[in-house]
Amino acid sequence: MIESAFLLALSYAFATFLLLLIVTRARLSIKTRAITVVLGAAFYMAHFLSLSGLGGWPATLTLPAEFELHAFTIVEPNSTQNESGHIYLWVQEAGDAEPRAYSLPYSSSVHDELTASNKRQQEGYQQNGRSDASGTIKISNASRRLPPKAALDN
Repeated sequence: MIESAFLLALSYAFATFLLLLIVTRARLSIKTRAITVVLGAAFYMAHFLSLSGLGGWPATLTLPAEFELHAFTIVEPNSTQNESGHIYLWVQEAGDAEPRAYSLPYSSSVHDELTASNKRQQEGYQQNGRSDASGTIKISNASRRLPPKAALDN
């Protein structure tokens, strides 16, 4: 998120710089105008691409070091359609109030870890995870169980 916010701030700073340049310099050479247009387009693309990390799309950033696992979806690789596969996680970083969606490249070890944690989660145990820079995650039971689900009478 920090990279996205930085790119967004940088793109707005460039737009402000362009406005200031136009206001202060009424006469510009063709070369300067061309460079300004090309740089403006490049910074606009940086702005556009950085917005995907801020919205509702899963972030492709590294997972937080410690998190609580809420849900996941696994899309396995498909060699016939040349798809590499992804793992989508809905996690809440330790200390954060809101969860966030993450997208990881498919890994069979992470797939196995999530499958095992799903069984424990269905038994009512809160699942806490740890990740490291290499992309491996470990998920374990929290010390407390989740409250039982209330049955709906309809």
